Amino acid sequence: MKKGQLVVGREGNRQNKPSPALMFYSVKKGLKGVMAVDPEIKQIAEVSYDKVRRCYWILDSDYDKVLYRCSLDGKIIDRYPVPFIKNAEAMYIDRPGKCIWIGSDQKPSMLYKIYFDNL
Repeated sequence: MKKGQLVVGREGNRQNKPSPALMFYSVKKGLKGVMAVDPEIKQIAEVSYDKVRRCYWILDSDYDKVLYRCSLDGKIIDRYPVPFIKNAEAMYIDRPGKCIWIGSDQKPSMLYKIYFDNL
């Protein structure tokens, strides 16, 4: 990703909406492009760019409840099921802590810490 660029997940897979995709925005110029993601990903709740691994982490919360690690062209590299997290809506890659934090807006709100050996 370039400096001054934002990546946003387009939800998709609801009635009359296009497929899930990543949308790229320039802070100064607006929408720069749209990229489809692997069709296994049903609904993008959150997306984070990992500048160390040069990949995207995509959280699919409503359907499969899976955390995906994807290549820069939207293909799935790894999948991590998180069925215990209801309505996951936010994540943070904590490289020093060797974990990813996932926030849920279920009632009551919950914060989950998932450890990774080789984050």
